[in-house]
Amino acid sequence: MADDQLLSFTDKYWQLEDEGERRVLCEEFLHSLISTSRSSPDKLMMVLEVFDRLSDSDAWALFKQIAGPRLCRILSRSAISASVASGKCKISDIRVKLLFWQTNQIFERNHIQNAIKVLENVESTVKERSTSKVKAKATEFSFEDARNSQKKQRLDNTLRPKNEPDSAEFLEVWQRVCDWDGKVPYQGAIDFGLGCHVYRAESNDDADSQSASATHNIYVWDLDETLILLNSLMDLKRYSERFTWDDEERVKLLGDTLCNHIFDIADNWFFFKQLEQCDQVHVDSLSNSDDFVLLDGYNFNQELTIGMNGKTDERLLSYRYRELRSRYKKPLTEMVSRHHDLLNAVNEVDSLSNGWLSLSRYILEEIWGSSGGTNVLVSSGQLIPTLVKLIVFGLSPFIPVENVYSSRDVSKKTVFCTILQRFGAKCNYKVIGDDIEEELACAEFSNGHAQVAFTRIRTIDDLSMFSQSINTG
Repeated sequence: MADDQLLSFTDKYWQLEDEGERRVLCEEFLHSLISTSRSSPDKLMMVLEVFDRLSDSDAWALFKQIAGPRLCRILSRSAISASVASGKCKISDIRVKLLFWQTNQIFERNHIQNAIKVLENVESTVKERSTSKVKAKATEFSFEDARNSQKKQRLDNTLRPKNEPDSAEFLEVWQRVCDWDGKVPYQGAIDFGLGCHVYRAESNDDADSQSASATHNIYVWDLDETLILLNSLMDLKRYSERFTWDDEERVKLLGDTLCNHIFDIADNWFFFKQLEQCDQVHVDSLSNSDDFVLLDGYNFNQELTIGMNGKTDERLLSYRYRELRSRYKKPLTEMVSRHHDLLNAVNEVDSLSNGWLSLSRYILEEIWGSSGGTNVLVSSGQLIPTLVKLIVFGLSPFIPVENVYSSRDVSKKTVFCTILQRFGAKCNYKVIGDDIEEELACAEFSNGHAQVAFTRIRTIDDLSMFSQSINTG
């Protein structure tokens, strides 16, 4: 950053009397610093020097309020890695700079600590890469090692946030997985929300022979009136041909009760009031806008800011969708004060429908517990209420959050195409739904040269027959 640019900023700052205008100027200057730090490997240390010089000016008090929370965007893993790899600076140089800032209270302590964690993460990655290169020369490739590495990465992503070193909890769980004999489905997976089911191969046969012996099945589920009954409880006329109830008033009351609980949880725990107009197809749809700053102590109640383009700041949105991942795994008892009333309503609906929900849970658990099947859900409703429904009806342990999609703002064909790209054409796709929309969308799998079969669920007998086909197939 040239001296005249820094001087230009300070001159403009004092020409402005309104604090709001000064804050906008600081935002713009900080954005230019972030762009500079990412533009070239040799610019990172220069940007840090700008902070040193700016900290002596009267503009620093306001500027650090804006720059502090975004320090990790400047000292991002990619920027540090590129700068270190180019030889323009050393990790030790950056660490000394951060410790100096911490000692002299240039930035808030928590902002410095977050940046140091990013630095430690980069340093660890550099060491691992250099070590792995040495090991790669000394050892031959092992399919068992590859599978273990994949399992560790999934556990790693689940149990600890980004920028955090391995915790004692993670190491303990990883040791349990390594000690597992593989003879029965790994019971711990339900607690860790793994994206697929961990299993241990009996031998180190090559990949081709393994794929030939067992093709993986992807079960693509619809939610409402397929896995759960909810809309049919509130709109009795529309579903009168499929469902008949002895006490319609009681059924409608149960539907209203469940719906109220679902939206209370969505509003109070899953930011639905803030995100209702910013719905996404998938929980990771905004991951490219996430700078992965640590969210410990982050105030999620603050208003989402609107940019100059009239759109909500996607970075702030991404923080909330990232937080949804961890909240999805929390027990229902933490979200509802009178959870017994809610569970009683769910159980009563299950009883009135002759065990529809119990059968759905059984099928999902059978698939989840097998080594050759994965549950995926595509709902026509919004993403956040869909996630809450899965929690309320007790289905969330068997459908990880990363396997849940919403087709509310796009077609189901579009979502099915995304699923095909994710899992590949070598898998068998089994689509289960109650409407012709899912059946027509199956063409996306066929067009992608994948095997696909559709099962229509209209009655409890249809669901029971599908359950038998899984057990016999």
